[in-house]
Amino acid sequence: MANLSWVGIAYALLLTLTTGEAQTPAASPGGGVHPTTPSPPSNPPPTSATQPPALAPMAPPSTPIPPASSPTAPPPPVAAPASPPASPPAQPPSLASPPAKAPAPVSPPPATPPTKPSPVPAPVMPPSIPPAPAPIPVVKAPSPAPVNVPSPAPAPVPTKGRKRKHKHKRHHHAPAPAPAPKPPSPPAPPVVTDTSDTSPAPSPSDL
Repeated sequence: MANLSWVGIAYALLLTLTTGEAQTPAASPGGGVHPTTPSPPSNPPPTSATQPPALAPMAPPSTPIPPASSPTAPPPPVAAPASPPASPPAQPPSLASPPAKAPAPVSPPPATPPTKPSPVPAPVMPPSIPPAPAPIPVVKAPSPAPVNVPSPAPAPVPTKGRKRKHKHKRHHHAPAPAPAPKPPSPPAPPVVTDTSDTSPAPSPSDL
């Protein structure tokens, strides 16, 4: 704030000096003493803001003086220089930054109701295929025993006009022995006509 006040004072002083030089009347022919104008301080205080450019002093317009026709004619009146309107001192830019606005409190988002999980479809199981039954072993039927069927003997071919040759027996075999006589059969048991049981009782060992 002190730097800003120094800037304002220096700017006002500069405007005052510029306006005073513009309104200073021309020097009289007799020679007058010009008022001394104070000079601005050589080392102005350092300011952080950029000072406005200094206005150049306006020189009074020079009015041509016509030659006098007669020595007794009064000199023409000298027009007073027009003084520029004094501009109000510009407000120096304020360096103080506006206070930072506190961030608005962020309201938490409304709690969303818990969503029910979608039911997971059960995996489709392939239809169970029953195992193929074990093949039943084939029991081969026993092959029938070969039956030797005697082939029929060929019929003798009758020979016509042929004579059978006589074969001589060179070996004479002994005659076969006569069959032995059979022993006589035992006599038949007598016929029993009594119906009473005369057989002995069976012993316990036989049971």
